[in-house]
Amino acid sequence: DGVSTILADAFTKGENVYLRGLGTFEVKATKEKKGYDISRRRSVVVPASRTVKFRISNELKNRINNVTVD
Repeated sequence: DGVSTILADAFTKGENVYLRGLGTFEVKATKEKKGYDISRRRSVVVPASRTVKFRISNELKNRINNVTVD
């Protein structure tokens, strides 16, 4: 519960979280956009929102792919 609470608090504030050797959790904003509801056959507006994206570190990526870096 501790780590998830810390991460959730940071994301709520709009802060990115970097975990050394693992990667970065980034808060990203999406713009409002037009969409289409196929079941009702009409245009809809998808509201702007924020989401969290994860970007893996090069160190972990290399380790997963068995790449040695000198």
